Amino acid sequence: VLGTTVLEVAALAASGLSDAEIAARRGRSQRTISNQLARAYRMLGVGGRSELARGLAAPPPSRPA
Repeated sequence: VLGTTVLEVAALAASGLSDAEIAARRGRSQRTISNQLARAYRMLGVGGRSELARGLAAPPPSRPA
Protein backbone atom coordinates (compact mmCIF):
# COMPACT_ATOMS: atom_id res chain seq x y z
CA VAL A 1 0.00 0.00 0.00
CA LEU A 2 1.36 3.38 -0.98
CA GLY A 3 1.65 5.97 1.74
CA THR A 4 -0.02 9.34 1.25
CA THR A 5 3.22 11.16 0.47
CA VAL A 6 4.41 8.62 -2.09
CA LEU A 7 0.96 8.56 -3.67
CA GLU A 8 0.92 12.36 -3.97
CA VAL A 9 4.41 12.39 -5.51
CA ALA A 10 3.40 9.67 -7.98
CA ALA A 11 0.28 11.62 -8.97
CA LEU A 12 2.34 14.77 -9.55
CA ALA A 13 4.80 12.82 -11.69
CA ALA A 14 1.95 11.23 -13.65
CA SER A 15 0.59 14.71 -14.34
CA GLY A 16 3.84 15.55 -16.13
CA LEU A 17 5.90 17.34 -13.50
CA SER A 18 9.64 16.68 -13.35
CA ASP A 19 11.44 15.51 -10.21
CA ALA A 20 12.83 19.05 -9.80
CA GLU A 21 9.36 20.61 -10.06
CA ILE A 22 7.91 18.13 -7.57
CA ALA A 23 10.83 18.71 -5.18
CA ALA A 24 10.30 22.47 -5.32
CA ARG A 25 6.56 22.14 -4.65
CA ARG A 26 7.03 19.75 -1.74
CA GLY A 27 10.13 21.36 -0.23
CA ARG A 28 12.18 18.18 -0.60
CA SER A 29 15.37 17.25 -2.46
CA GLN A 30 15.25 15.76 -5.94
CA ARG A 31 16.91 12.65 -4.51
CA THR A 32 14.05 12.19 -2.04
CA ILE A 33 11.51 12.55 -4.85
CA SER A 34 13.43 10.08 -7.00
CA ASN A 35 13.48 7.56 -4.14
CA GLN A 36 9.75 8.01 -3.51
CA LEU A 37 9.00 7.47 -7.20
CA ALA A 38 11.15 4.33 -7.28
CA ARG A 39 9.11 3.00 -4.35
CA ALA A 40 5.86 3.88 -6.13
CA TYR A 41 7.02 2.06 -9.29
CA ARG A 42 7.77 -1.08 -7.28
CA MET A 43 4.53 -0.95 -5.33
CA LEU A 44 2.40 -0.27 -8.42
CA GLY A 45 4.23 -2.81 -10.58
CA VAL A 46 5.14 -0.28 -13.27
CA GLY A 47 8.40 0.22 -15.12
CA GLY A 48 8.61 3.99 -14.98
CA ARG A 49 7.04 7.40 -15.12
CA SER A 50 5.26 6.80 -18.43
CA GLU A 51 3.26 3.97 -16.83
CA LEU A 52 2.33 5.79 -13.62
CA ALA A 53 -1.13 6.97 -14.70
CA ARG A 54 -2.09 3.40 -15.59
CA GLY A 55 -0.62 2.09 -12.35
CA LEU A 56 -2.46 4.65 -10.25
CA ALA A 57 -5.76 3.83 -11.95
CA ALA A 58 -5.40 0.04 -11.64
CA PRO A 59 -5.99 -1.94 -8.48
CA PRO A 60 -2.73 -2.78 -6.67
CA PRO A 61 -1.02 -6.02 -7.69
CA SER A 62 -1.88 -8.94 -5.43
CA ARG A 63 0.74 -10.24 -3.06
CA PRO A 64 1.38 -13.94 -2.59
CA ALA A 65 0.00 -15.32 0.67
